[in-house]
Amino acid sequence: MKRALLVAAVAGALAAAPAFATQGEHEVAVGVAGGATTQGTLAGLDARWLYDLTDFWAIGAGFHDRFLWSALPAGRQAATVELRFVVDALQWIPSIGGGVGAAIGHDLTPAWVPWAHLDIGVDYRPARRWGVGARIGAEGQISGDTTYAFVGGLFWNYYGGTGIGLDL
Repeated sequence: MKRALLVAAVAGALAAAPAFATQGEHEVAVGVAGGATTQGTLAGLDARWLYDLTDFWAIGAGFHDRFLWSALPAGRQAATVELRFVVDALQWIPSIGGGVGAAIGHDLTPAWVPWAHLDIGVDYRPARRWGVGARIGAEGQISGDTTYAFVGGLFWNYYGGTGIGLDL
């Protein structure tokens, strides 16, 4: 009898708790990105891992690798901690995101510098486990004499984990 009451109490508490469709899911995104800065044209790869805290907020980490075409092998690599505001709108998912971290140049100045990026994007998720996305934004060194790059990219997304709510 006590066990049945405990199970009923736990089930009632869970039923009363807010349920989010994507809470607990994680997303892995890889893609190509390119852009422009006053120093020339950039191209490279991006990777990102996000964990959905709710339908609206996700946290994670990103890796950004850029090459400056006009001065190969010059470029930079950056690692960032990410925060993204997402409007989970079923198949089309708009978002605003950003990250802060550090970057290092590919050239002879291997000094780590503080780094940040901000972007807007939209993902198209036709299936539960995968989707595609596009992002545009700006990135650059936070301090010192810097030039910001305007970048855009196309991404393939894999969604794992399970949400605790119902997907409609």
